Amino acid sequence: MCHKNIIRLSSLVLALTALSASTSMSALETGGNAVVSLVIGHSVENRQLTVTRVGFGKGTACVLVGAVHGEEVNTFLCVDALREKYAAHPELVPGSFTLFFLPALNPDGIAVKRRLNSHEVDLNRNFPSKDWLADAFDMKRTVKGFGGTGPASEPEVRAFVVFLLETVKPDFEEVRVMAFHSAAPPVGYMQPGHSSLTIPHSNT
Repeated sequence: MCHKNIIRLSSLVLALTALSASTSMSALETGGNAVVSLVIGHSVENRQLTVTRVGFGKGTACVLVGAVHGEEVNTFLCVDALREKYAAHPELVPGSFTLFFLPALNPDGIAVKRRLNSHEVDLNRNFPSKDWLADAFDMKRTVKGFGGTGPASEPEVRAFVVFLLETVKPDFEEVRVMAFHSAAPPVGYMQPGHSSLTIPHSNT
């Protein structure tokens, strides 16, 4: 997610919908509430992946993700702080926008301050993309199995991708995903991975 292949809609990604229980927008019905929380899946060690939705806009969904790497604790703190701020003041969200916050994609890594998930896979290398590799580069060398046993083989990535495709994408004109990363965890410089990525509202 730190590069241009954050998410690419392809037949491979679409096939993931058969691999995880779907979450329909009905599960996110607000009932008049501007703030709704939803468990979209679980980690390898069965920790919850909890998304908070803020706002009612149907134009743009902005999805903010922290702790793709478990040692990047400051990205978790950043996204969680933003979640708390906007959940307390949903009126700050522009009318055409809805915000989704996932403070920790890798809660197992956060628990032990480890980059990888509990299968020793780098979730950032596990997203389904045209250049996915099982033996992926870790900034210094190629590591066997670093990318997982297959694209979106990890439950955290699979749950997130299915959430985007089945729950978020059908209800918005565009979806922007911003994954935060840290250059020098746990307190170093931090920024969203390549700013954002638009997922066009289409079936391809």
